[in-house]
Amino acid sequence: MNVAPAETVFPLPLEAFEQYMLADDKTYQPMVLVRQLFLSGYLQQSAFESAIEKTIERHPLLRALVRSPRRHQLCWVTAGILEPRVDWAEIGRPLQTRMGEYLDLTSEVGLRVWIRQGLRSAIVTLQFHHACIDGTGAIQFITDLLAFYGRL
Repeated sequence: MNVAPAETVFPLPLEAFEQYMLADDKTYQPMVLVRQLFLSGYLQQSAFESAIEKTIERHPLLRALVRSPRRHQLCWVTAGILEPRVDWAEIGRPLQTRMGEYLDLTSEVGLRVWIRQGLRSAIVTLQFHHACIDGTGAIQFITDLLAFYGRL
Protein backbone atom coordinates (compact mmCIF):
# COMPACT_ATOMS: atom_id res chain seq x y z
CA MET A 1 0.00 0.00 0.00
CA ASN A 2 1.36 3.39 -0.96
CA VAL A 3 1.15 6.17 1.58
CA ALA A 4 -0.02 9.60 0.46
CA PRO A 5 2.33 12.43 1.43
CA ALA A 6 0.93 14.68 4.17
CA GLU A 7 0.75 17.66 1.83
CA THR A 8 -1.77 15.82 -0.41
CA VAL A 9 -3.99 14.71 2.49
CA PHE A 10 -4.10 17.82 4.68
CA PRO A 11 -5.88 20.08 5.46
CA LEU A 12 -8.78 17.66 5.76
CA PRO A 13 -12.14 18.82 7.17
CA LEU A 14 -13.38 16.88 10.18
CA GLU A 15 -16.30 14.55 9.54
CA ALA A 16 -19.43 14.86 11.69
CA PHE A 17 -18.41 11.91 13.88
CA GLU A 18 -14.95 13.40 14.47
CA GLN A 19 -16.54 16.74 15.39
CA TYR A 20 -18.84 14.92 17.83
CA MET A 21 -15.88 13.13 19.44
CA LEU A 22 -14.13 16.47 19.97
CA ALA A 23 -17.29 18.21 21.24
CA ASP A 24 -17.92 15.40 23.74
CA ASP A 25 -14.25 15.24 24.80
CA LYS A 26 -13.73 16.46 28.37
CA THR A 27 -10.72 16.41 30.67
CA TYR A 28 -12.78 14.40 33.18
CA GLN A 29 -14.21 12.09 30.48
CA PRO A 30 -11.76 11.92 27.57
CA MET A 31 -12.69 10.28 24.28
CA VAL A 32 -9.78 7.85 24.26
CA LEU A 33 -9.31 4.18 23.71
CA VAL A 34 -6.52 2.14 25.31
CA ARG A 35 -5.10 -1.18 24.15
CA GLN A 36 -2.38 -3.19 25.90
CA LEU A 37 -0.09 -5.77 24.34
CA PHE A 38 1.57 -8.35 26.56
CA LEU A 39 4.62 -9.60 24.68
CA SER A 40 7.24 -12.20 25.47
CA GLY A 41 10.88 -11.51 24.72
CA TYR A 42 12.80 -8.27 24.72
CA LEU A 43 11.86 -5.32 22.47
CA GLN A 44 14.66 -3.62 20.58
CA GLN A 45 14.00 0.08 21.17
CA SER A 46 15.29 1.55 17.89
CA ALA A 47 13.50 -1.09 15.78
CA PHE A 48 10.24 -0.70 17.70
CA GLU A 49 10.31 3.11 17.41
CA SER A 50 11.03 2.79 13.67
CA ALA A 51 8.04 0.45 13.40
CA ILE A 52 5.87 3.06 15.14
CA GLU A 53 7.01 5.72 12.65
CA LYS A 54 6.28 3.46 9.67
CA THR A 55 2.89 2.48 11.07
CA ILE A 56 1.86 6.10 11.64
CA GLU A 57 2.53 6.80 7.96
CA ARG A 58 -0.34 4.40 7.18
CA HIS A 59 -2.70 6.09 9.66
CA PRO A 60 -2.65 9.80 8.72
CA LEU A 61 -4.98 11.11 11.45
CA LEU A 62 -2.48 9.86 14.04
CA ARG A 63 0.08 12.26 12.54
CA ALA A 64 -2.26 15.26 12.53
CA LEU A 65 -3.49 18.10 14.74
CA VAL A 66 -6.88 19.83 14.75
CA ARG A 67 -6.94 23.48 13.69
CA SER A 68 -9.43 25.88 12.10
CA PRO A 69 -7.58 27.35 9.09
CA ARG A 70 -10.73 27.74 6.95
CA ARG A 71 -13.42 30.14 8.15
CA HIS A 72 -13.75 28.49 11.55
CA GLN A 73 -14.16 25.02 10.04
CA LEU A 74 -12.18 22.46 12.02
CA CYS A 75 -9.62 20.60 9.92
CA TRP A 76 -6.94 18.01 10.36
CA VAL A 77 -3.55 19.53 9.54
CA THR A 78 -0.13 17.94 9.43
CA ALA A 79 1.62 17.83 12.78
CA GLY A 80 4.96 18.29 11.00
CA ILE A 81 7.76 16.84 13.09
CA LEU A 82 5.57 16.37 16.16
CA GLU A 83 5.63 12.67 17.06
CA PRO A 84 3.67 10.64 19.56
CA ARG A 85 5.27 10.29 22.96
CA VAL A 86 6.99 6.96 23.52
CA ASP A 87 7.82 6.36 27.16
CA TRP A 88 10.25 3.50 27.86
CA ALA A 89 10.79 2.20 31.39
CA GLU A 90 11.11 -1.01 33.37
CA ILE A 91 8.06 -3.13 34.14
CA GLY A 92 6.29 -1.86 37.24
CA ARG A 93 6.90 1.84 36.61
CA PRO A 94 3.58 3.74 36.44
CA LEU A 95 2.26 5.31 33.25
CA GLN A 96 2.33 9.09 33.59
CA THR A 97 1.00 12.00 31.54
CA ARG A 98 0.77 15.73 32.04
CA MET A 99 -3.03 15.89 31.80
CA GLY A 100 -4.10 12.38 32.77
CA GLU A 101 -5.80 10.46 29.98
CA TYR A 102 -6.96 13.62 28.18
CA LEU A 103 -5.39 14.19 24.75
CA ASP A 104 -5.53 17.77 23.42
CA LEU A 105 -5.55 17.32 19.64
CA THR A 106 -4.71 20.98 19.09
CA SER A 107 -1.25 20.47 20.58
CA GLU A 108 -0.63 16.71 20.62
CA VAL A 109 -1.14 13.92 18.08
CA GLY A 110 -3.81 11.35 18.92
CA LEU A 111 -1.48 8.57 20.04
CA ARG A 112 0.58 7.93 23.14
CA VAL A 113 2.78 4.88 23.68
CA TRP A 114 4.23 3.43 26.88
CA ILE A 115 6.59 0.47 26.88
CA ARG A 116 7.32 -1.28 30.14
CA GLN A 117 10.02 -3.84 29.66
CA GLY A 118 11.62 -6.63 31.66
CA LEU A 119 14.26 -9.18 30.70
CA ARG A 120 11.79 -11.63 29.14
CA SER A 121 8.60 -9.66 28.58
CA ALA A 122 7.20 -6.29 27.62
CA ILE A 123 3.90 -4.49 28.04
CA VAL A 124 3.03 -2.01 25.31
CA THR A 125 0.21 0.40 26.17
CA LEU A 126 -1.30 2.38 23.30
CA GLN A 127 -3.67 5.27 23.93
CA PHE A 128 -5.59 6.58 20.91
CA HIS A 129 -7.93 9.56 20.65
CA HIS A 130 -11.27 8.28 19.41
CA ALA A 131 -11.57 11.13 16.88
CA CYS A 132 -8.49 9.71 15.12
CA ILE A 133 -9.28 6.01 15.12
CA ASP A 134 -11.99 3.56 16.12
CA GLY A 135 -11.61 0.12 17.68
CA THR A 136 -11.24 -1.65 14.33
CA GLY A 137 -8.66 0.92 13.23
CA ALA A 138 -6.75 0.40 16.48
CA ILE A 139 -6.56 -3.34 15.78
CA GLN A 140 -5.33 -2.59 12.26
CA PHE A 141 -2.74 -0.18 13.70
CA ILE A 142 -1.50 -2.86 16.11
CA THR A 143 -1.35 -5.43 13.30
CA ASP A 144 0.66 -3.02 11.13
CA LEU A 145 2.94 -2.15 14.06
CA LEU A 146 3.79 -5.76 14.83
CA ALA A 147 4.28 -6.58 11.14
CA PHE A 148 6.72 -3.67 10.68
CA TYR A 149 8.56 -4.58 13.88
CA GLY A 150 8.85 -8.19 12.72
CA ARG A 151 10.39 -7.03 9.43
CA LEU A 152 12.87 -4.77 11.21
